[in-house]
Amino acid sequence: HSVEREAFGGANAHTLSPAQEAARQAERNRTLSRLSQEQIDYFRTIWRRWDGRPILQTTSVRVLEMWGDRNLPHPSLEAMQIPDRDNIQVVWAVGSSHTLPLEVPRAVAAVINRFVQP
Repeated sequence: HSVEREAFGGANAHTLSPAQEAARQAERNRTLSRLSQEQIDYFRTIWRRWDGRPILQTTSVRVLEMWGDRNLPHPSLEAMQIPDRDNIQVVWAVGSSHTLPLEVPRAVAAVINRFVQP
């Protein structure tokens, strides 16, 4: 949760076209309509407290981190809270932000397909 602020200065969705932003907002509203306010609040609390660094620092599983660069210089792994390990691959989607499956679905699929191929 803090990476968006620390690594990207809070830039989260400024790369979306008006149509993409409308689709993102519609999906967000559809998802939230299924949850109670208590569930939403609980999820937000978990999200703000969760820290994935210990898992990334210790796992032997291959990890794919795909990030939109928000049309900004790529932040350091440290700013992204990603350990520099051989089993972690970081891929940048140029000109995209936080909603990669919406913004660049074919690029996401291609990156995942390459990652999972033996």
